[in-house]
Amino acid sequence: MAVYLVQQRLLPLARTCEVMEDVLAVSMSEGTLCDLIGRCASNLTEVEQHIKEALISSDVIHQDETDLYVTGHRQWMHVTCTPRLTHYAVHASRGRAALDAIGILPRFGGTSVHDGWRSYFLYACAHALCLVHLLRELTFLAEEQGLEWAADLKALLLEMEAVTDQAR
Repeated sequence: MAVYLVQQRLLPLARTCEVMEDVLAVSMSEGTLCDLIGRCASNLTEVEQHIKEALISSDVIHQDETDLYVTGHRQWMHVTCTPRLTHYAVHASRGRAALDAIGILPRFGGTSVHDGWRSYFLYACAHALCLVHLLRELTFLAEEQGLEWAADLKALLLEMEAVTDQAR
């Protein structure tokens, strides 16, 4: 339950310890909670490897990264997914060092859909730009820069998406 509260419900360690005390009358320190998380993670090593292998053999993967803070230090959360699988990895680097360490992209041969971050293009797979990221950039160019072509392209892409969804 404690691991679930931290990892799935994203409760801070101290709050999780309080909940465990209040609800289950179980007293634990943040250190004990961290040990529990580590033990659970080690039990999932084989599962993680299976997920990585399935992603590597997929035709299309989606990738993104976002910053987060771990013990006050900026880190990067890397996500690689398909509609059925998701792999998360936290790394100090946003770029190639992280992607190499995670080990999915160096062995991937399909199409990687991403935001156009330059590190993704260092790998030999096919690449496609994420529509959501393109729309965000076009919205900025249209609304903040007043560029009419950006608004027109955004409308066209949204129309193409709607027609594609309808055809499916």
